[in-house]
Amino acid sequence: MTDTLSFSPVTAVSANGTLVAAATAEFFLSGTTTPVAVYTDLGLTTPHDTPVVADGNGFFPAVFFSGGAIKAVIKDTLGATLYTIDPVLKSASTGGAASTISFEPTVEIQASNVQDAIEIAQLTELYNDKTPQLGGNLDTRNRVIIESVGTAKLAASIVTPSVTGNIFHITSASPTDIDSFTNQSTGTTHHVIADGTFTLKNSASLIVEGGADKTVNAGDDFYIMQDTATSHRAFGFPALPPVDILSESYVSAEQTITSAGALTLPHGLSGIPKITNLFLICKTAENGYSIGNKVPINHTGVGNTTANGGTAIVLDATNINVRYNDTTKAFILPNFTTGSLVTAAAITNANWRLVVEAFY
Repeated sequence: MTDTLSFSPVTAVSANGTLVAAATAEFFLSGTTTPVAVYTDLGLTTPHDTPVVADGNGFFPAVFFSGGAIKAVIKDTLGATLYTIDPVLKSASTGGAASTISFEPTVEIQASNVQDAIEIAQLTELYNDKTPQLGGNLDTRNRVIIESVGTAKLAASIVTPSVTGNIFHITSASPTDIDSFTNQSTGTTHHVIADGTFTLKNSASLIVEGGADKTVNAGDDFYIMQDTATSHRAFGFPALPPVDILSESYVSAEQTITSAGALTLPHGLSGIPKITNLFLICKTAENGYSIGNKVPINHTGVGNTTANGGTAIVLDATNINVRYNDTTKAFILPNFTTGSLVTAAAITNANWRLVVEAFY
């Protein structure tokens, strides 16, 4: 009689529960390393290639065999063993096939025939408290893993993860520090959804991704995994919002400085500049400055007891509008050699030029 091999899972999964594309399955006599041939068809006329290779989603094709007990070794694409099933469960493919025998569904096994019930039971055994441990009851019928929602928990110094599902919510009426989670079996992983604001405190017992405390806000989600017997890892936090990078710039030509004069500088940017910088360029040495010196200045200038200097600037989506103040010498700079700031420190307009930079 020909048997269909139910080397469950019929999909290959890694230790963290993800499907393994192009995984391989090798078959041996049970308890040995003696390889056996398996087939693609019920009549055992076309042997499978060795090893049998899963598709891009980690699904294996149907495998047929006739004989005694058999062992399956499932490996990833690098040849590392994911798991071994010994013996492989077989179901009759001729005569009274298990799929034709009715089964009364239970709460745990929602199947209507024996074949489906066997496969569900094997998948449940694999995913519940064995590698990969995902920390709760999983519906794996039809090769789909559906996370189940457990009891919500209140943020506190120590939080006990839900035991009724592998997703649970943490509620918080006010900002709270979470120092640790109650220890579970090593490898147990939970998906956590925040219903309030709390802070995960990085420590030896709660290792937070990034190595620092992490404040979580309502609507954020992340994962916790029992890493060792006494510590959890928290990871998978939402990505930070993209940084608003200044991608456009404008630099004016050197502008003549005229007391009480005005400049209208078309900047050509996509909007109102977000940053503007003003510089004075020394053209004739004075007050401790050399020709070519580029001196950043405040937009409103600096002053002393008898004089003020600087500019007024108005920005719009098209222009940078500059108005020089009306004093004879429009800018005051401390002497670069002595640091002196007196009325005489006002610089001569004709000895300098103004340059404006803008960024968007």
